Amino acid sequence: MDILRIFTLIAHIGQLFGQSRRISKEEAVTDYQQESQANSEIWRWRIPNPELNLTLTDKSDRSIIFLPQRSSIGRNIAVLLGYFMFALAILTAIESLIKTGSFGNAIAGFTFLAGLGCVFAFTGSQVIRIELTTKDLTIVRKFAFFFEFKNCYLRHAVLDFSGRYQAILMVEYGAEPDFYIWIKQKRNKSQKFITSCNKLQGSWIVYGLQLWREYNLSSA
Repeated sequence: MDILRIFTLIAHIGQLFGQSRRISKEEAVTDYQQESQANSEIWRWRIPNPELNLTLTDKSDRSIIFLPQRSSIGRNIAVLLGYFMFALAILTAIESLIKTGSFGNAIAGFTFLAGLGCVFAFTGSQVIRIELTTKDLTIVRKFAFFFEFKNCYLRHAVLDFSGRYQAILMVEYGAEPDFYIWIKQKRNKSQKFITSCNKLQGSWIVYGLQLWREYNLSSA
């Protein structure tokens, strides 16, 4: 009986995992044109409907969409661990330098611990805004509570954009799933970005990026 229960539990877990993967791969159905109004220039973000809860700011040379933000206990703990590792790296380097007088040992210890600190600090770093120009786009992420990190892509270097919901089994307990945005580049390179968007917001952004790329390609 116990063995039967174990196999039943394993089968149930496998079913849940399969369902979570299927749900995460499902594309949200949204109409980029219908869920927004035309902007002054076609390369810019369209003006999103209020229901999308996305904020648009237009400047003379760029169009910026601000994404919703969400915090979680797990991410906050990871960032705090990152700061702890940075502090430990500095203290270890100073102690090593005082005791041995060797800059090599001090630098080695600092590099290792500071590297771990960077890993923790970047854990779950979310996209806070996406900036478009006629020639490139910039993905801006927030990390370690107070800092920003930018990834810039030239229009002609981007092959495709795609998006997908986070697998349900990977979601932190009590939290909402993230929406991932992938940017595919030449030579089969791709990079994943984490957002706090829901499926409607995330798919709207992905479709907007695709139209921006296609417009620039056709007018280049």
